[in-house]
Amino acid sequence: MNTDMVYLAWGDYDQHYKDYYSWGSADMWVYEHSSYANDYLYFTNDILVSFSN
Repeated sequence: MNTDMVYLAWGDYDQHYKDYYSWGSADMWVYEHSSYANDYLYFTNDILVSFSN
């Protein structure tokens, strides 16, 4: 999935971190559900590569 697809499926994130490198970009989107249960989505060049909670 790319960032547009995730946004359409999940909606707006609560936190966003983005870094730029010579090879492209790396993003982390955070969806906060409570103080102990958050979802973390990791993107490389706008493609979802990993997910954790």
